Amino acid sequence: LYRKSKKEQQQQQLDNLNQYPERLTRKEVYEKWIEKMDDAYAIVSMPGSIITTMKRGKPPKVTIEAEARQGRKRFITRIRGLEEYGINSLDFANDISKRFACSASVDDEHTISAGRPALQKGNCELILQGHLVVELQA
Repeated sequence: LYRKSKKEQQQQQLDNLNQYPERLTRKEVYEKWIEKMDDAYAIVSMPGSIITTMKRGKPPKVTIEAEARQGRKRFITRIRGLEEYGINSLDFANDISKRFACSASVDDEHTISAGRPALQKGNCELILQGHLVVELQA
């Protein structure tokens, strides 16, 4: 005959949420635990497994993109974002140029070509001769 007010309904919903179950399976405990955690990542240097950075959120991305030059016959590959992982751009460029027998150059924020998106301060962009996207993806 009588209807509960909105305040009473909200209070009842809060009471239902605050009740703890008497028994939980191991799987349910694991799911509740993971649900409460935030996304995070760690960057590890491999000889010795030393953690260099550990942060919340998603890991930084390394962008690898191919660009056609001179009428679709020649390509260049651009790589950005290696500095976040502690990779020296010059050493990486030398290694890639020897491994794939191609030309490689490094552009920093001061020598970036016009028409390209700006680099973050302290970051570099590698420019490689050829279409190497498939070979560089892990």
